[in-house]
Amino acid sequence: MVRPAHKEDFSKIYTVNELAFKQHDEAQLVERLRKSQEYIMELEFVAIKDHQIVGHILYTTVQIGHHVCRAVALAPMSVLPTFQNQGIGASIIRHTLQEVNRLGYSSVIVLGHPNYYPRFGFRPASNWGIQFHQDVPDDVFMALSFDTNGLNGISGIVKYSDAFDL
Repeated sequence: MVRPAHKEDFSKIYTVNELAFKQHDEAQLVERLRKSQEYIMELEFVAIKDHQIVGHILYTTVQIGHHVCRAVALAPMSVLPTFQNQGIGASIIRHTLQEVNRLGYSSVIVLGHPNYYPRFGFRPASNWGIQFHQDVPDDVFMALSFDTNGLNGISGIVKYSDAFDL
């Protein structure tokens, strides 16, 4: 089951991110993102299995070049190691992409595994002239448009929340 995250979940979410990434960085990033202007409370979700939080996902607004668009970044997404490879991550992504679209966002940006995210419709962001602020392989920086024209005419460097800059 995927549901919106609640304030009471935050300590468990910290642990999920810490264990999934085997470090504190992403867990601390989530806490910084919640304090940022780019945080969207309605787009933070948890996955529940066996009555416990086993996964987490968060979206924040981004700016693409100098364009006015309703784009969000998917980051981070995590699943407890003992629950990985069971479809939980895919379930979280599918459910939340529907919510992102329902809330009127036109596109999603992700820096992620090139063999994982394309199954959800992500394609290299360079197809639209959209770039990451650092040099990364073309196939790991991806975008998804909910509408065939959603990213037409949109190009430039993606500006993420300053919370990512540490």
